[in-house]
Amino acid sequence: MAGALFFWTPIFLKTDPDLIPCVVSQGFINHYWYLLLIFIAIVIIIQQIFSKGNRWEEKCKWKKGESNTYDYKDGFIKSEIVFSSTERIYLCDNFKGGKFDTVFGSQEIDLRKCEIPNHDKAIIDISVVFGSVKIWVPAEWTVQINTESVFSGLDDKRLQNPSQSGENDMLIINGKCVFSNLEIRS
Repeated sequence: MAGALFFWTPIFLKTDPDLIPCVVSQGFINHYWYLLLIFIAIVIIIQQIFSKGNRWEEKCKWKKGESNTYDYKDGFIKSEIVFSSTERIYLCDNFKGGKFDTVFGSQEIDLRKCEIPNHDKAIIDISVVFGSVKIWVPAEWTVQINTESVFSGLDDKRLQNPSQSGENDMLIINGKCVFSNLEIRS
């Protein structure tokens, strides 16, 4: 629809060229076609990040809610932030993972009071678009980061503890970041 509107606008405006002179001028499409591609790319990226049917929604049966929501169920945490910011300390004795979405906002996630049962692993899925996420983890946790970034930064500011044994709890962070910042601290 956007493509059709882009290409047909100069034709429709030829009836009244004084309405928007830069659109009717020769070579509008030749000079500004890349704007259409950028718009389409941004729409595709946002659709991929927030596509329906991801495994957390299927597993936990989350309900779609307000723009800023937080839910906790059976060791899984879900938080959605849109055009705002939040700082939360999570208290969970059987932390298994979660899903954190941030669009044009910031989240500060404090997991230092959480415990992963049986020295197992917990998986967090993070989606950040034009935002910032800071995650605080206990110093004894082993953290594995698997993120895909587009014009984004990832800062691991944890103090490295060389005396960690193989029996530590493991946190796996999977994420997609677009024009954003992800920071891990202990």
